[in-house]
Amino acid sequence: MGKYRLERRLGGGGMGDLWLGFDDKLRRRVVIKFIRSFAATEPELIARFEREARASARVRSPYVIETYDYGVDRGCAFIVMEYLEGEDLNRRLEREQKIPLAQATTLFTQLGKGLDAIHAAGVVHRDLKPGNIFLAVSGGDELVKVLDFGVAKSSCSRDRITKTGMVLGTPRYMSPEQAMAPKQVDYRTDLWSMAVILYRAVTGQCPFAGANINEVVRHICQTSFPRASELAPELPPGVDAFFTRAFEFDPGARFQSGKEMMEAFSALAPASTPWPEPSRAPRGGPPPETSAIVRLGPPASPPRYPMDQTTMAAMLATPANDLGGAAAPEPAAAVELPSCDRASEVALDSRVLPPLRVPWLVAIALLLAAATVVCHSIVQGASWSLAQPLPRVGGGRLGDAARPPEPGGALVDPAIAHAARELGVMARLDGHGGHEARPWP
Repeated sequence: MGKYRLERRLGGGGMGDLWLGFDDKLRRRVVIKFIRSFAATEPELIARFEREARASARVRSPYVIETYDYGVDRGCAFIVMEYLEGEDLNRRLEREQKIPLAQATTLFTQLGKGLDAIHAAGVVHRDLKPGNIFLAVSGGDELVKVLDFGVAKSSCSRDRITKTGMVLGTPRYMSPEQAMAPKQVDYRTDLWSMAVILYRAVTGQCPFAGANINEVVRHICQTSFPRASELAPELPPGVDAFFTRAFEFDPGARFQSGKEMMEAFSALAPASTPWPEPSRAPRGGPPPETSAIVRLGPPASPPRYPMDQTTMAAMLATPANDLGGAAAPEPAAAVELPSCDRASEVALDSRVLPPLRVPWLVAIALLLAAATVVCHSIVQGASWSLAQPLPRVGGGRLGDAARPPEPGGALVDPAIAHAARELGVMARLDGHGGHEARPWP
């Protein structure tokens, strides 16, 4: 595909497949994200894919994945990004449960700088979560990289893709305004998500939990969460007041930037030694993206999951990670939510089930069935009229009453002659007092 050479598939999910590639012109490894085939025929999904590339390309920061190129090859859109080595924060938390306070301070200070750069470029990420935060290796240090702008909102273009009633994001990390009024969110929804991730990193648990989506959203809107000092008594004094401010229902009462948030958090542990400012990281592969789109419905309604190489039944039998781990399916259609997310970090999605055009399929099937029945009836009727003997009746010759009589002067019954004429055949006496069908001479 032009100057890029594909080497191997890295993974994928949602709208995109990730491939490891090589730029023959600049002699460097890259990651190429292709839009999936079912999304390539949907104008709204193509627009969302292109908007992801533009939003990512607008940001210039060492803490945000760099986008090199966007194009279309043989009808398939693709995004070319830098290649990273390391792991995402979700895998780190799955393995270690939580991270030390000093390390959390360093990593989230970088994340705060990355978010401030994103917001300064007029972009709102809207899907910040551990799976979209990559810890790249850089000479023994770790460099935070924000990934996946698949549902980002940019101030340079009017967001006409998000429809009324559609909520973009991952439920556990949504702000109250993102869950209730998604079209009115601003950069402060990302700061809420950052605080949720920080809470999980230092306590080992997500602050907002519930048995289903609606219960999670209710806890978020009520800002009801366990005190961090109760889950992790080793945390310094003041941590509860920090998270109380970070999770204020009113966006204006929260921290207004990543810098402000991390300055307040760093003040909780002044003895901790800040890590040196990291340099640019070598290229490496980002994890599979899992942008999320959900619709909030009645409490009894089950969430919709992406059908990525599985069936809908299988996904319902094994709930997605951002809402729950593997569990037996519940007849009440409520999905259980464990305390934390699993490594695959699969989110609820509109991402995207290919649209089902059931009415058209039904109409076509009915037309085909009707045509089959008509053809079958015609064939069977013609076969019967040509092969089956007509009932024996007394009288003369079968056929038109005006035709000459058979020898002996016998004429075919007029009613039988009329029926034969309607069938396109003629009938005649068979010599035994009955009649038989014959083609016209």
